[in-house]
Amino acid sequence: MDDRRGFLGRATAAVGGLFAALFGVPAAATLVDPAVRGAGSRWVDAGSAVELTAGTPQRFTFEVEAGWERRRDVGYLVRDGADVLALSARCTHLGCKVRPGKEGFSCPCHGGAFSRRGEPIAGPPKRPLARFETRVQKGRIEVRV
Repeated sequence: MDDRRGFLGRATAAVGGLFAALFGVPAAATLVDPAVRGAGSRWVDAGSAVELTAGTPQRFTFEVEAGWERRRDVGYLVRDGADVLALSARCTHLGCKVRPGKEGFSCPCHGGAFSRRGEPIAGPPKRPLARFETRVQKGRIEVRV
């Protein structure tokens, strides 16, 4: 009797683990911001390197594959000396969209504030805005999403 119960318990655990591996992990991965997941696999044109001025964040949009759906997302380009930063527009507190301001970025949901480099400076966010890899090709800024 104990052998049969033990076998059924192990079989049930194995099937549950297989189900979670096949459906749970991929489903959860589609909910995570691509900037948080890590570097993407494609480069998108985000704008002209010449037109990007210091101190003025420039909005760019890109398409994200979220499971079987495609959606548009937003980021900001920021010139930092000779470097170009690409920051996610999603607040690291609860994912609301941040807005550019005079000193950096602000989150309208809970009063979070970030510097121009995306570092948290006020409110509940503890982590910086996610960054995307950038490169300049033939005068155009490309962002890896």
